[in-house]
Amino acid sequence: MTIHTFNNVDSISKTQWLLVIALFLTAIIYIPGIQGPSLLDDHVNLVINDKLHIQDLGIESLYGAATSIPGPYHDYSPLLNRPISYLSFALQFYFSDDPKSAFKTANIIIHLLCGIAVFFLTKILMAVLRSTGSHTPSEQCQGSETGAIEWIPLLVTVIWLLHPLMVSTVLYNVQRMTQLSTLFSLVALSLFVITRKTLSRSSISEVSSLTIIAGFCSVLFFTALAFLSKQNGILTLLLCLVIEACFFRFKFHPACNRGILLSYRLAAAMLILSWLSMLIYFYFKGNPNLSQVREFTLDQRLLTEARVLWEYLYWFIYPIPANLHFLHDNYPVSQSLFAPVTTLISVAGWITLLGIALLCLWLNRLPLLSFGILWYLVAHSMESTTIPLELVFEHRNYLPYVGPLFSLIAALVPTIEQAALRPLLKGLILCSVILIPALLTLERVSYWSSEEKLIDHWVEVNPQSPRVWAKVANFYFQAGQPDASFKALTVAESLNPVETGYVMAQMSLACAYPQRYNVDTVRQLRERILSSLQQPPTTSYTSNQLAIMIQICENPKQMKFLKPIFQMGLNSPKRVMVNTSNYGLAVIAAEAGNLREAREHLNAVLKNHPEHEAAQALLKEVDRAEAADPLRIVF
Repeated sequence: MTIHTFNNVDSISKTQWLLVIALFLTAIIYIPGIQGPSLLDDHVNLVINDKLHIQDLGIESLYGAATSIPGPYHDYSPLLNRPISYLSFALQFYFSDDPKSAFKTANIIIHLLCGIAVFFLTKILMAVLRSTGSHTPSEQCQGSETGAIEWIPLLVTVIWLLHPLMVSTVLYNVQRMTQLSTLFSLVALSLFVITRKTLSRSSISEVSSLTIIAGFCSVLFFTALAFLSKQNGILTLLLCLVIEACFFRFKFHPACNRGILLSYRLAAAMLILSWLSMLIYFYFKGNPNLSQVREFTLDQRLLTEARVLWEYLYWFIYPIPANLHFLHDNYPVSQSLFAPVTTLISVAGWITLLGIALLCLWLNRLPLLSFGILWYLVAHSMESTTIPLELVFEHRNYLPYVGPLFSLIAALVPTIEQAALRPLLKGLILCSVILIPALLTLERVSYWSSEEKLIDHWVEVNPQSPRVWAKVANFYFQAGQPDASFKALTVAESLNPVETGYVMAQMSLACAYPQRYNVDTVRQLRERILSSLQQPPTTSYTSNQLAIMIQICENPKQMKFLKPIFQMGLNSPKRVMVNTSNYGLAVIAAEAGNLREAREHLNAVLKNHPEHEAAQALLKEVDRAEAADPLRIVF
């Protein structure tokens, strides 16, 4: 692509047409992934979440779907836990004959909408830079009339749309949550810039106060939609603050009321203090007990995330298949600042970059450099700090990449335009920036087009991942090859001996295929489970495997054999594990005719999880049994 000088009308028209072509190309590249597999959280959130499988569009059905987030999150204000995302899934279950394909198709469409929003936001931000005359990495970036500037939003959008790291967000069904949150955030940020530009150019007396109020209310409205799609949508307000600091610098039209200016700055300060307070709250709330449910402490997580954030940037610059293997559960944990030593280097690097960003703001220089740094750090400040989530996931970069990419392209395009290079060479450079990610994305989508291809790829690029081998085991189990599944779980356990769930999965295999495993093998499995449960952590994977084990080991003799495991599970720090153990003991007691004991365990389950459907159903059976024999007393 050779950069020419266009007049404004022609340039805008060309970039818009090229954006349409880029959107079409993106859709074509992603189409093979529509038939791809469901993964990880898709099962619990979508497949077995019966409340999403609505039969009508009544208020009760829609409300049940919107509040159907599974696990412990359901007990904490379910209406605030991603209801928009769950409602979108439910509507697709209702209207589609093939929900699996429909989920991915909708995700691709949302990805394209996000691309349009990225284009619009970066375009109006460039307009703000040019109107304010702020210094950028290249003075010509906003000061000249060169047509190169008009290409910046287009290039940012195209690279973002076609970057291979986005594949694992778009084709992972449940990450609809991340996509919707990002879409609403980008809309809110665009509305903020438009409203804020009005206050910079005009006094409130010259503009209808209702217009200004409507502008800021619309920002809050779309921020709420982002939050109700996924909780980190609340970061939209902090990103508004980043835009304010880097592009507007808290400067208003001279005629604006001082009281309004003071209130605006006070609100910004309160926003920062509230966010810091929340992060500190999560640090002290989660710090004491995190090692009971995770394989790291919160301090170790914070140190590790300093390295992970650099790793994300490395993947952005060098997105080869070996780096983007989706399952990063074997990422090494930082034990201290010096173990490994790259932890200290990473922490020092982020402190230095943050200092540079703040210094640039203070000196009113290089706003795009400050913007890229601050946007990236703020957008990661929820999932990569004190909230005790898993260490590494690619989808966390879906929104954070926009800022650094914008800064990079805004520096690169004017530099290429001014360089003493032939037009053909300039075009080749810019085309390579687009075509290389596009080809890598095409390759990655081909892996995601089927479960077998995806698992083969994972084993090839990341054979040291326990979770990869757990996926291999599940694939073989679904294919009716229990021996291969058992061996894969053995590999997974050897890579992560503290994860009890792998042995539980082997026990489930033994229950499903009792003729293939002798008594000694099964007893050894039970002893290994009991021994492992005595040592932390008790992870979510372990809890899920315990629930699966109850479903598969439904034979009364098998359940009775597992009773010591359920009894030990009652001492788990995870409430889900305790609920599942109580339910297992209730099943055993009910089968033995110990109705009072069964009721006690079921009441314990329903006290913690009132909507536990299996426990509700079993309690009704206990009620019927007691009603049939009211004089029966079991001691």
